[in-house]
Amino acid sequence: GALLRYLKEVRNGDLPHITGIRRLESAATMILDETTRRNLEIFKPAFPDGPDTSLIAVLDRTLTAAGGRRLRAWLERPLLDRAAIESRLAVVSDLIGKDLDREHLVESLQETHDLERLLGRAACGKATPRDLRSLGDTALLIPGIRAAAERFEAPGLRVLAECLRDLTPLGERVDQALVDEPPAQSADGGIFRPGYNAELDELRGGSL
Repeated sequence: GALLRYLKEVRNGDLPHITGIRRLESAATMILDETTRRNLEIFKPAFPDGPDTSLIAVLDRTLTAAGGRRLRAWLERPLLDRAAIESRLAVVSDLIGKDLDREHLVESLQETHDLERLLGRAACGKATPRDLRSLGDTALLIPGIRAAAERFEAPGLRVLAECLRDLTPLGERVDQALVDEPPAQSADGGIFRPGYNAELDELRGGSL
C-alpha cells in the first residue's frame, strides 16, 4: 500500500497499468543478500578498474531490453525448485538443438521494441508519438514471434507461444494513424497520416 501511494504521488495520478499484485514466493528462489552478490561477482567484478569478470557480463547475450531485465532478475533470485530448473534447462537444450529455428526466433525478437515499458508509458498517458509508433510496430511482430516459438517442443517455449496475445489490430490501427517517422514530441505536429481524419485534414488545410 505504501509503495502504491508513493507511485501515485510520483506519477501525479492513477496507475491504470497496474491491474494486480501478487506475493513473491521466497521458497521457490534463493535469497542472495548484497554481500553474497558482491563476493560471487554476480553483477560487479571484484576489481572495478580491471576487465568485467562478473557473471552477468559472461552470460548476457540478450538482444532486447526486456530480455536483459529478465536475465538480471533470474540471477538475482536463482531457482530452488527442481522442476522449474529442469524446465528452464529443457528450453535451453531445445534452443541449442535447433539452430535454424533459434536464429529465426532471435531475428524476430531483435526487431521488437521494449513493449513492457512502452505499454506502461501509454497507460500513464506519458507515451510520445515515437513510443506509440514503436508500440504499433512491435504489435505487428507478435504473430511472427509466436510462430517461431511454436517450432520448439520444450513446454516452456510452448507456454510462451500460447501466452502471446495477437495484437495485430492494435498494430494496424497505429500504422493507419501515424506517419512512418513521427516527431519526438506531440507539440512538434505532423503525427498523423493525411487522410486518417477528415477534420484534421481540414484544419491542416486551413492553417496553410
